[in-house]
Parts: sequence; C-alpha cells; structure tokens
Amino acid sequence: MTNLIILIVFLFSIGVNYSQINISTNYREDLVWNDKTEKWDLVSSNPDEITFFEFEDTVHTEKGIIIHRTGDITSAYLIKSHKYDEEYDSDEFELVSDVGNRYYLLVKISSDKDNLGCLMFTATTEDNGFRAVKHYIKNIWVTDDDEDSIENNNSIDSEADNWTGTGTGFFIDRRGYFATNFHVIENAKEIEIEFYRNGQLQIHKAELVKEDKKNDLAILKISDKDFEIFAGIPYNYTTNIADVGEEVFALGYPMALTLMGKDIKFTDGKISSRTGFDGDIANYQTTTPLQSGNSGGPLFDYNGNLIGINTSHLTPDVADNVSYSIKSSYLKNLVDVLPVNILLPDNKKLIDLKLTEKIKILSDYVVFIKIK
Repeated sequence: MTNLIILIVFLFSIGVNYSQINISTNYREDLVWNDKTEKWDLVSSNPDEITFFEFEDTVHTEKGIIIHRTGDITSAYLIKSHKYDEEYDSDEFELVSDVGNRYYLLVKISSDKDNLGCLMFTATTEDNGFRAVKHYIKNIWVTDDDEDSIENNNSIDSEADNWTGTGTGFFIDRRGYFATNFHVIENAKEIEIEFYRNGQLQIHKAELVKEDKKNDLAILKISDKDFEIFAGIPYNYTTNIADVGEEVFALGYPMALTLMGKDIKFTDGKISSRTGFDGDIANYQTTTPLQSGNSGGPLFDYNGNLIGINTSHLTPDVADNVSYSIKSSYLKNLVDVLPVNILLPDNKKLIDLKLTEKIKILSDYVVFIKIK
C-alpha cells in the first residue's frame, strides 16, 4: 500500500521566502490517531533526537529541494509544485523523494516567536489508520543573505549565521595555494578555510590570487603568517582526458554548516561523458553525487590522480545522476598565468594503496571554505 505522507511545518514569521530556510529540531513524538476521541494519542517520545531540514535552491530549477537528516540518514525531496491555501492560511507543496515516492507538505505560518512550532509527518497504517511523527523546532535560520532574513536571537545557529556561503577547495602547492570554483568566493569580503593536519584542526584566513570567471575557477592562498608549508602534496595532477566509464570519486563539504556537518564527505561514480552541460567541452559529466557545498572540490580517479574540479549538478526533475566537473587542464591554464611559479603535484605514491587509505591521506589536503 502506498503511504500518504503529509509534512506540516509551523514557522514563526509571516512572509517568509522559502529559499535557503534551515530548521533544526530537538524533540520527537510518535503518535497514533484515535478515531473515538478524534485526537492524536502519544505512543512514545524522544527528547534527544536532533533532526535537520533545509529548503535549498539548486542551479537548474527554481522549485528547489528539501533535505531531511536524522543521524546518518539523509533524505531529499524535490519540490514539484507550491500553492497557497487561503481557507487554511497555509502553503502546500507537492514533493518527490530521492527514491521516487510522492508526498505533500503543508506549511502553516505562525507569528508567535515564543512557539517556533513543529514538523509533523503523517502516514497511513496497514489497517487504514494513521500514525505520525512530530518534530518540535529548536532553530530556524536562513543561509542566503540575499533573501529576507529570519531573526531569532535566542535560537539562530551562530556559525551558520556568521557566514554567507561555503564551498570546498584543495591544495595545489605546498606553500598554501589552493583551488576552488570562482562562484564559491565571488564578492567575498572575508575568506576563511578549515582543514586537518596531523589530526589537528587548522583555521586560516585566505586571499584571492587569480580568477577565471569564464571557466568558474579561482586560485587562493593562505594569508596567515603562522601557516607552515607542507612537505609536499600527496597526489598526482594530470591533464590527461579521462575515459568514459572510468571510476572517479569526490571529496568535499556539502551543506557543512546546516545539515551534513563539517566532516569531509566521500561520494563516487563514473565518467558519463567527456563533455558537460549542453556539450560544454570544459567539463566532464559524471554520476558522482554532488550537493551544495561540494563546489570547488577535487575529482580524483581511483589511482589518486586529480582529474577535475566539481562544480554543479542537475536536479532529479531534469535528469538523474548528472554532475559536472571542470577538467583539470583548465585549472592548469590558470596556474600558468599566475604571478608566481607553482609546481603542480606529481606524487604517484597513492596508486598501490587501498581506497580507504587514499581517502585518509587526501582528506588533509581538501579544505572547507567559508565566506562573508
């Protein structure tokens, strides 16, 4: 039997633009519907369950998606339609999940700042009854400063509120030079990066050295004087064109300040095409899953060769499993016009290591970028 699921979100501010809204919850109730009393009966509760929801705009659609994460489980819902119901003073969304199931989302706006509200999932049971999971909202914030902001001084996540954008980058020179997408740092007044070195978190300021707006590339450098240069960069930079069907993997920091946390994330896939969106020869098309925040991160082949820079993806309503990465040769062109001489990495010691060992080593040379 196909379950009918309704998500009811009560927010606290009128006139909210749903682009980049983030919600965290910290209390859960499991409920069943009582036909006799026509009320929900409490079955169990969990005051410690932390859950995150995000309304996110994407590159190739105006409808956007909703991401739902509890612990290690992450689900994505594509917003197919949206309308306002005057009778119930609510917004209604039609959703399709990342596994193809259809759902509905009802949003009821509240102006009571002392009660941020809840998210409530309901579904039919095998005996045609109803069950529900109710999440009580702890925080609501937005990550896009170009939209109407939501203010709640008692509950906004401080780090997410301080930074207006995030992305990923990777070191290309032992002296602290690193690459990313230009759109990650465009119009940034302040840039800060995080990465791990010998198990210790490093936080440094960075500055732009050179950009290539046409190909969406940028090279930056750590500007802090206390930065200690690396002994070397442990991967091989290649400009050879990868073959269709070649296995590849990405490392990055998707949605690091909102849903997925600041641990580095690994995804893998294959080269689908040697050209990108609309036949763009500067890009590969791959099946590697990418999310917001992966932009600017490295794309490696399974021998540990850097072959591309991750940049964008298509949403499921357009096409499934489609991501794009800029070919490494275009970054090489940008390096060649820098005012300093950079010797790109040519270390091939990763080739014979297991994939898990490759990831552990490479992760220390992939950076989390924050801008404002």
